[in-house]
Amino acid sequence: MKQTTEDYYEGKGCRCLAKSQGECACGADWTPKEVYRLRDEIVSLREQLEELNNEYLILYELASEVWPITNRPLSIVLSEREQAEEL
Repeated sequence: MKQTTEDYYEGKGCRCLAKSQGECACGADWTPKEVYRLRDEIVSLREQLEELNNEYLILYELASEVWPITNRPLSIVLSEREQAEEL
């Protein structure tokens, strides 16, 4: 759920003409615009993380299957390749 921040400002809708949250008696929203932007960014990053995690799970399932050429688990074949590249 994205917050609309384009036309938002701290104290928007204040009916008591307060200059800050401490002076406000009408209960207007004094949350800084940056907080809403960061909350939106958190939601976006969580969605990206979930997508990457799903991709990882698919790759992990594929890696745990047998490598058809050598009849050995693909994860072992890949780790051996990585070790060979390090040398």
